[in-house]
Formats: sequence, structure tokens, C-alpha cells
Amino acid sequence: MSAPDGSQEEEHKPTLLQEEVVALKRQMAQMSIVSSELEHWVEDTEGRSRHSNICVLGYPKQAEGESAETFLENWILKELCPQGLLDFLVVE
Repeated sequence: MSAPDGSQEEEHKPTLLQEEVVALKRQMAQMSIVSSELEHWVEDTEGRSRHSNICVLGYPKQAEGESAETFLENWILKELCPQGLLDFLVVE
């Protein structure tokens, strides 16, 4: 039942605009979440890059195996400690 002057179309325009606004608000909320997650990831990555790193020369990259921590503990105990002190040394 459209009026000859097109008033029914005019009635639907606010509804379409409202739907668009709702969709845009939803999209904005999702983008805000993604932005927060990316910001957290960047801060974490920057923080990790500031940590002091240890470089052990003379070993292939695969020498550490599954755990760099375990490799270093074993290496320190084996290579750097005199034989008599191994029982007293604790690596933290």
C-alpha cells in the first residue's frame, strides 16, 4: 500500500539506517577487541625482545633440543663446574 508520493519508502529509510548503525556499532566493537589483543601482543613481544639473551658459541642450533633451559643447566654443570662441586651446586 504505497502512497503515490512514495511515503512508504520514507518510512523504511529510518529502519534501514538504524540497521546500518547497529551493524557498524557491532563491527566497531569487534575491531576494538582485535585492536586490544594486537596491542597486548605487541607489548608482550617488545617486552620479550628487551630480555637479556645468552648466546653460546660453538654449538649447532639444534643442540639445545626441546628445552634451552635444560640444555644450559646441563652444559653449566658439565663444562663449568669443577668435579668436586657438582653436589653443592644448584642452578635456579
